[in-house]
Amino acid sequence: LPNDKALISRCFVIRTEHHTNDELIQSNIPLDLKDKDRADGEMLRNRMLGLRFAKSNKRPQLRKGIKFRTSRPRNVQILQSILSVMPSQFQHRIASMLESLLVGSSAYQNSQIEMDVVAALDIILRNKYQDWKNELPVLISLTDIDNTIHKLAKRHYLNRELGMAAKAMGLKTTRHGTGTKVKIDSASELSELSERYLGVLDTVE
Repeated sequence: LPNDKALISRCFVIRTEHHTNDELIQSNIPLDLKDKDRADGEMLRNRMLGLRFAKSNKRPQLRKGIKFRTSRPRNVQILQSILSVMPSQFQHRIASMLESLLVGSSAYQNSQIEMDVVAALDIILRNKYQDWKNELPVLISLTDIDNTIHKLAKRHYLNRELGMAAKAMGLKTTRHGTGTKVKIDSASELSELSERYLGVLDTVE
């Protein structure tokens, strides 16, 4: 992916799987494009360009009443743009599915440790602080986060690594006698992180 967050935030990223040459051969997928493949590709490109010109005077319309759960303005802009050029009778049915795909498509861009930290925070808040939204701010130690990650995914991180990951995500950290803790100030902060890093909406209940 381009190292350009401004560009990526305006894209609908679709992750593709890597396949070996043996897998391609077994599926009868050619390893190299032939002249016929290039001719077919050019024909499809020209037909799509022709369709674009044919519809250039028709203003896209988004049906009223379509709402999205995502709180990120950029996601809303992308979803509105895609849906507005689809047939109006299908827009309501496609909206939620498209939103789930869009939110999930950005998850893998983040590092594993950041996704692990968000997942651990979600589990800790649900299990140890059931009424945490009424007890803000909540302080969670890096040791608790590491132990939760280890139980969840059998991965282990140093406290320094976890602290750097938390700061990279915009979370506040504070020093205490027993070590460093992550400070949770708001419920919306966790919801936004869950959406951005895990590709899910309203993870923290």
